[in-house]
Amino acid sequence: MTNAVVIAGDARPAVGRQANEFARAHGLPLVAEPSSNARYGDALRYGRVLLASRLAAEIEVVFVFGHPTLSRPVARLLDRRDIQIIRLADEVQVAPIAVTALATDTAWLDKWHTADDSVTPLEPSGALSSTVGPEGKSPGTFWPSFSAEGWRRAGGTWSEPSTSERSEHHPLFLGNSNVIRDFDLAPVPAEAVRVYANRGLSGIDGVVSTAIGVALGLGEPTLAVIGDVSFIHDLNALAIPTGEPRPQLRIVVVDDHGGSIFASLEYGRSEFAAHFERLFATPTDVDLAATVAALGIPVQTVASWEACQQLPEIAGLEVVILTADRSQRQAEAQALARIAQEL
Repeated sequence: MTNAVVIAGDARPAVGRQANEFARAHGLPLVAEPSSNARYGDALRYGRVLLASRLAAEIEVVFVFGHPTLSRPVARLLDRRDIQIIRLADEVQVAPIAVTALATDTAWLDKWHTADDSVTPLEPSGALSSTVGPEGKSPGTFWPSFSAEGWRRAGGTWSEPSTSERSEHHPLFLGNSNVIRDFDLAPVPAEAVRVYANRGLSGIDGVVSTAIGVALGLGEPTLAVIGDVSFIHDLNALAIPTGEPRPQLRIVVVDDHGGSIFASLEYGRSEFAAHFERLFATPTDVDLAATVAALGIPVQTVASWEACQQLPEIAGLEVVILTADRSQRQAEAQALARIAQEL
């Protein structure tokens, strides 16, 4: 009997389904990044937190689907020399020799799901979701109240019959930095949701352009969630020439006035406070709503994720500015680290 886990990184929907089905068929814990397209059903919600806990020391075999890029706990696991890593190519069947020694009872899987469930009571009044931003702004993280229903409603409801081949959920494009990492802690939907993202050395490049391309390529109403720095970095993508096709795309810009991801890393330590804003957060005074409006794109500003969920069906290219507060980012990262140590 072997203690194995499945890690699913950035991948196409077909590969994500394979990862999810493989984990379910063999009774293995599944840690699935949002853009793996495997994060649904029995996938662990707090997988990256559990991999930073004592549970990780018991892992003997790791099956890898896609390209994991998102979290340090996953990177540390894949860097270990005391475990066997079996990397599976896209849509390639696993050789029987790779699975013959896997556990056949549910004790191993139950242990992971019990630990995963133990983190859930933090909501809605726990340390990670109880902070309220200044001036009535949303808390720095919005994932505690976010779910598959949330992004379906944020994108609008399908008008097609339920027998349509399309999912009832809109395709989702996620920006880099904190946006995709927040979704990595969001509730796991019961069914697959198609998720796309720019993953790589510099995921900030061209995120708006990629979101537009995804929506045009799919030919479906699409929801994109992007941070303010990434959005500004590719703002000119909204200057679509006359006569060129325009997507059905709602871009929700999480505007917390800077690169808040650095607050949760080493750069956010108190000894760097004097230089943090200028060198790492890099806030701007750009009026995002006015700039978008100047490009002829419909835009509105909201102060809560709940307000996004009440928007009507996506009817074209539009931008929604969601104001947020990043003051608790470091505290949230520290709380997650403490949780992992206590598991």
